Amino acid sequence: MYQDNSEGGPRATKRFAALLRFLAEVRQELKDFSFPVWREVRSTTIIVMAVVLALAAYVYVVDQICVRLLDQMLFRQREKPKVKHDYKPRGFSLG
Repeated sequence: MYQDNSEGGPRATKRFAALLRFLAEVRQELKDFSFPVWREVRSTTIIVMAVVLALAAYVYVVDQICVRLLDQMLFRQREKPKVKHDYKPRGFSLG
């Protein structure tokens, strides 16, 4: 079932070599990578914020339209008739 491979063996050596090769490739890629300058970061951040605000405003407007339409469609049928009450309490006067 289980084989003790405590002395290392060829499987461990291959994995260690693959790890070293991977780390060397990562190091080379990081040397080739160029970070954006502050001007690019700032401009793209402003663009993203503007798009998010525009999308939020659009969703808000569409939501308000849907709420008002649904409110009219669903609750118009249940409006109570307006009845005039001529009720005057007896024995109480303010003047």
